[in-house]
Amino acid sequence: LSQPGQGVAFMEALGQARCQELNQAPSVVYIDGHISVYSGQAKIGQVYAPNHKSVVKGTTQTWVNLPGPHPVFCVSSEFNEGLSAALPGVVEKIQQVLGVEHLTLAFDRGGQNGGVFERLIQQGHHIITYRRGASADWPLEGFEKVRTPVGQRVYEYAPAEQPYQMPVYAEQPAATGQRGAPRRQDTGRRVHLREIRVVRPQQGQTSVLASSPDLVAQGNVLDLHQVGEE
Repeated sequence: LSQPGQGVAFMEALGQARCQELNQAPSVVYIDGHISVYSGQAKIGQVYAPNHKSVVKGTTQTWVNLPGPHPVFCVSSEFNEGLSAALPGVVEKIQQVLGVEHLTLAFDRGGQNGGVFERLIQQGHHIITYRRGASADWPLEGFEKVRTPVGQRVYEYAPAEQPYQMPVYAEQPAATGQRGAPRRQDTGRRVHLREIRVVRPQQGQTSVLASSPDLVAQGNVLDLHQVGEE
């Protein structure tokens, strides 16, 4: 592993060693996408960096972590591949490295995609992510007014939940001679999820989507802020 070109093998071996230190096989992984800006002279692809609000030379990095301070590995790509597009390949890599067949995948809004969710759930995985896009707040009457700890925070209202159906779209390539992003066509299929919300102490509500029917929506079981709200 000390020889040149063995960085990936070393990272995977380190991830396997961390998994072996756990008392049980890992079942929850946190996946987070980042943009690494490159300032050297080598030829490299371009990506859109939100922090710079522009297209820059750089790579897309997808980090995989176990709960707590346990990073596993990182997958880099020169292409501006969004988290939703990277998820299927990253999940396969996680299964290979960790030797786990079914996982609960926690990630931020960038991974939201009905078609990807549909495939992952059919493969036996579960997802936890923040709901993407603006939505109206639920009436406070739907929440139980009782101080409830969630992770390291205490909320005046206990979490509430409702069923949520996410549409599955099929991408239609642009017509010959036309430019721009592919068009999306609603397939009519829906991914059945749970939408779980907390009322923030300041204002507004935080909405999380989950596919697991066994996930408890209160107490310390669902720590909304470990997924990476920011």
